[in-house]
Amino acid sequence: MAWRPALAVLYAELGMAEQAEAEVARLCDTGLAQIPHDVLRLGALSYLADACWMLGDAEHAAIVYEAMRPHAGRNVLLAGLVACYGVVDRYLGMLCAACGCWNEAERHFTEALRRNSAMGSPTWSAHTQYAHARMLLARRSRGDAERATALLAAAGRIAHDHALTALLAHIDKLTTTPATVTTLPAGLTARELAVLQLIAQGRSNRAIGRELSISEHTAANHVRRILMKTGSANRAEAASYAHRHRLVAPTRALNAEETTPCRRT
Repeated sequence: MAWRPALAVLYAELGMAEQAEAEVARLCDTGLAQIPHDVLRLGALSYLADACWMLGDAEHAAIVYEAMRPHAGRNVLLAGLVACYGVVDRYLGMLCAACGCWNEAERHFTEALRRNSAMGSPTWSAHTQYAHARMLLARRSRGDAERATALLAAAGRIAHDHALTALLAHIDKLTTTPATVTTLPAGLTARELAVLQLIAQGRSNRAIGRELSISEHTAANHVRRILMKTGSANRAEAASYAHRHRLVAPTRALNAEETTPCRRT
């Protein structure tokens, strides 16, 4: 089970969100009991942190954060010195960002960059700068856009010098299409926005699942995260939030199955 978190990251990178979410839920909903307490545990948790961050999974990010927090200041080493993924603080920042805990995320990213730089790790310094910039673009406070631009430029120079092609692609995406990051309030992900728009149309979890080709259970998980992020007590308040922030997509006529879910076939 130590490598199941890596599978979740692979699914997320391939755009297979439902499969990634299922892997994350399988591990987190048991209190991470399936991840052995051995030399691979911290590495496994780092993969799980990556997956939660990529999915914007606040519910499970909080669980992983509590498991990783006692290791702040340490390096993530796989089986001794097989691989080093930099300091734990970067992952703590990513997990806080997934939860919308902006101040805590910034504190962790600042510490991560200090530690990664101090030990002469340009690769993980660049990854930290990229993650910090992405958090700033999501937070959208005064001056965050300018700070994010500077961080992305610094990360880009390192990524270019060290041929970090995957990181360069991520940086280019944020640099060339910043609107896709900055237009979503409350730390909502693109998938959560799609779900919120369907909530505003009065869709059930079952109908949302059909529309987005995800399971009803996954749709319900998205709804719970949306309620938490938007501070809504129920679906009606979430729909009101979507209208107030002009997030509602154009509606289309519901088919018979959607308007009469209990209709006999």
